Amino acid sequence: MQALLKRCPPAAEELRKGRAQTRWALALVPVMAAALLVGKHQADQQKNEPGSAFSKAPVPISFLLGAFVGFGYLSFSNTHFDKAIEAYNRRFH
Repeated sequence: MQALLKRCPPAAEELRKGRAQTRWALALVPVMAAALLVGKHQADQQKNEPGSAFSKAPVPISFLLGAFVGFGYLSFSNTHFDKAIEAYNRRFH
């Protein structure tokens, strides 16, 4: 299917945009993992102190939440494949 879409320049451009958006989303996965590990480590160092994990490690957990939201947005808003199909079908109308 993608080989057929790559033959049409507007559809190929949409496929390229979709791949780029997917790469950006996947680039956030290591950020999430690193932030989770650093946040857990910082929270474990202050195990006997009162408060939530966020109050013990606010920066790494903020990075974790930001990367998680960014990953979700980039993943679920990626409609470039559908746009590529529409661009390909426009040739026949």
